[in-house]
Amino acid sequence: MDVSEEKRWLYTMFIGIDTNFRLWRKHVLNNEVDPGLSKGWAYFIEEKAYKDHLAKHKDETQEHSTCSGHNAVNMADTKKSRGLAATGVGTLANGVGNLQKGEKYINMDYLFLLTMHDCEVLVLKSPMISPVSGTRTSGCAGNLPDVYHMDYKKMTIIFLVLKFHLPAHVTHCQIMFSFNLTQYVGCTDGEAPERGWANINPVASSMKEMGPGTWRDTLGDHFGNWNWKWVQQLVMEAKFMFAEHNQELNNFEACIDQTMLAQWMREVEAWEKDPSQPNPYETRVANTYFVAISQAAVRLELARAEVVEFEARNNNSLHPDLLPIVLISSGLEIEGQYRHSLKVDTVALEQHATDHQLGKIQQYSNMLRWHIDAWQEVQLLYMPFVVRLCANNDSSAEGVAKDSDHTIMNAVHAAISASSTKLWLPSDIGSQDRCDKLLCEHEWDLHYAQAEEALNDIQHFLHLRTHLYKFKDNNIQDQMENT
Repeated sequence: MDVSEEKRWLYTMFIGIDTNFRLWRKHVLNNEVDPGLSKGWAYFIEEKAYKDHLAKHKDETQEHSTCSGHNAVNMADTKKSRGLAATGVGTLANGVGNLQKGEKYINMDYLFLLTMHDCEVLVLKSPMISPVSGTRTSGCAGNLPDVYHMDYKKMTIIFLVLKFHLPAHVTHCQIMFSFNLTQYVGCTDGEAPERGWANINPVASSMKEMGPGTWRDTLGDHFGNWNWKWVQQLVMEAKFMFAEHNQELNNFEACIDQTMLAQWMREVEAWEKDPSQPNPYETRVANTYFVAISQAAVRLELARAEVVEFEARNNNSLHPDLLPIVLISSGLEIEGQYRHSLKVDTVALEQHATDHQLGKIQQYSNMLRWHIDAWQEVQLLYMPFVVRLCANNDSSAEGVAKDSDHTIMNAVHAAISASSTKLWLPSDIGSQDRCDKLLCEHEWDLHYAQAEEALNDIQHFLHLRTHLYKFKDNNIQDQMENT
């Protein structure tokens, strides 16, 4: 097909690959007794050739995903299938087949290549759950007859990961296989098969006892009905959505400095024409201020630094189980998580609290008190001068009531006593008492990560709130729908 480079995208086919494990079928009848009305003429592929291919490669080991922990792929060999003829279905356009266990590559590769062998397209974009699927599909073509092979020299194949599944992958995959960073995909998200499951799942329970032919024909009828309704809806929405998205793009570009926008456009266009060029979407800034920081990442980095110190025989640990980083980290957890939960439960107590509520408060207070006592025992090894500070703090708190006869007040006082105990972290100590510089640095790093996480959460919720407001303005008008 002789088409200019600028118009190749018009001859693009999107192939969505997905599985549904609710559409399982019991081992009832067989193809001789219930053959069905079609033999690979509609949505389901020809059954005999499919089963012969699976039997030929039944001993092959399932390759695990190296970039995400997707259980449907990694645990395919462990899925229970006793008494079942099919544990679900794998679907592509005009390429549906039943599954014997989980989402095994041997099944999905066959469906993919069988669907594509008669297609004449210039660009093929295939959404995958795992990039491993895409990188190995061309290799498995050698296991099929030549009639099923694709002419890779005449088409451009681009593998992408479904938008919903992408955040579970490593950062490299999130950049290389993202719909948002790929040219000529529009608002495609690769989740089209998932929307179809909402239509077909309600009939799944009615089809468990069907024979193989009736099962395939029934699913084919529902697939055809859904496709017709979906195409009609798509045509009606396309006209309005085009104008809306075009206006949003213009508004977005108007907020950006035009010089910077032009530079970004040049970098992106250069990378789209030649993927060997620097990827403009990858972070290239060395300053850690622009890198996402989390408490978990800080703990890992500090723990690695302590391993280096230990191997260099410069270990400053005074306790065999609690290193300095662990001491500060657990202190912040006590100060944040435990105290916050206790305060929330205490404030929620009503005047006529039940014994269950009071018991929960008392148990949580006891647990928090135990955690604080255990933590302070180790703290004295690293910060011995805290003994004097704790004694001064205890003497100033003697005015708190301890022997009230009121049950609720006893629980509240116990909670207040546990949650108000000062831990004397390095940041709580004045200049008159010197603290180890290493402990101060650890606390600063962890507090900095806490602040980064809090800012990221605030940013996320602000974006979410703005999106909900815009959605309500455009789609919800009546008072009933807003309450």
